[in-house]
Amino acid sequence: MRAGAVIANAVALVFCTAVCAVFVLIVGRLGFAGALVAGLVTLLISYNVELEDGMLVPLVDDAIREVDLATGRIVVARGFLL
Repeated sequence: MRAGAVIANAVALVFCTAVCAVFVLIVGRLGFAGALVAGLVTLLISYNVELEDGMLVPLVDDAIREVDLATGRIVVARGFLL
């Protein structure tokens, strides 16, 4: 694994840990409403498509250029493969 990929994964892990800590605080303060908001945000953050080679593509308008269901092909913009 390249050094850049290792650093990117480490930063992502730290960020996710911080986000989880914020969610715990929100749920602790707001109860059910906080849990609902935290769950929805988590769903939006983690909505990715995994390709055959294991790479992840975030499902956002800027990342996905074209989807061809008949051939099972997805055209992805440069810079969005994780």
